[in-house]
Amino acid sequence: MRVTFFLLLVFSLIFKYHLSELSTLVTFFAFVEKYRVEFPEPNSKTLFLRKSRVFRNSIDG
Repeated sequence: MRVTFFLLLVFSLIFKYHLSELSTLVTFFAFVEKYRVEFPEPNSKTLFLRKSRVFRNSIDG
């Protein structure tokens, strides 16, 4: 859920600059569908988020 909110935030910023581009909207929904297919189970999604968080912490030091 957090990732979806983050994506919506990013794409809303893009829409501010490219408000009239319908292709951006289509690309966004295609990406969301692709993401949903890659993580069909909530457990695997949380596992992925946990891994990425640990990875990010190790980069930050």
